[in-house]
Amino acid sequence: MAAGDIIDTVPLFRDYIKRQLGHPVLCVELADEQITELIRDTVDIFQRYSYSEGTYKDYVVFSVSAGTSAYTMDSNISDVLDLQLSTGIDGINTLFTQTHNLLSNDWVGAGGYPGGPGTGQGMTLANYDIALMYLEEIKSKFGRKYRVNYRDATNQLMLTPTPNEDLTGVLELYTRHRSEDLYNHILVRRLAVALCKKLWGLHLKKYALTLPGGGNLNGDTIYNDGVTEEATVMEAIYKEAQPIDFFVA
Repeated sequence: MAAGDIIDTVPLFRDYIKRQLGHPVLCVELADEQITELIRDTVDIFQRYSYSEGTYKDYVVFSVSAGTSAYTMDSNISDVLDLQLSTGIDGINTLFTQTHNLLSNDWVGAGGYPGGPGTGQGMTLANYDIALMYLEEIKSKFGRKYRVNYRDATNQLMLTPTPNEDLTGVLELYTRHRSEDLYNHILVRRLAVALCKKLWGLHLKKYALTLPGGGNLNGDTIYNDGVTEEATVMEAIYKEAQPIDFFVA
């Protein structure tokens, strides 16, 4: 890999880290397996703390089933923000429901929905807005409210209380970017180098090495440099990351 090339694989990322640590001028006492593990840790950290860059907001159609409160989700999901379900109070075409009783005359009997037959004019914009307000009030007063809780460790979405009917809605969530898409982010590269420098320093702390031509390679110094660089990068991630949205289910 030449300097400046796009990093899109783990081996290319490992080569980049080794060069940043001094290879091939210096012997970097880290195994490829160790560097690979630290690359994975770096991506996990960045995805966890860097919203909008490590993750992105997405919307998916989501269905829940009566009697089921736990749903297994894709492992690439980072956080669930909100779940907007159908009202769960039946519909306008179901007799003896609040929706039907309040809106049936305008929407069904008179054909007053926008463009409906009615008097040939359809529902006015003002009446349409009022109808939407009615629907929101009905949902607020008579609808069943649910709370969503996403358990990242098990990739499970918990819905409480347990639904008593089948519903469909829209799930608002954060999805993790692919690891390969993050390798070229400057903070990801800097954090990976810092973590590898810490581990390299731990290896060398057992020895005090003298370099050819003079000078010492001190493990404590390398380790402390890695700790300092890690703290600096993490501070930058915290400051630059977009805060996760607050939600009310």
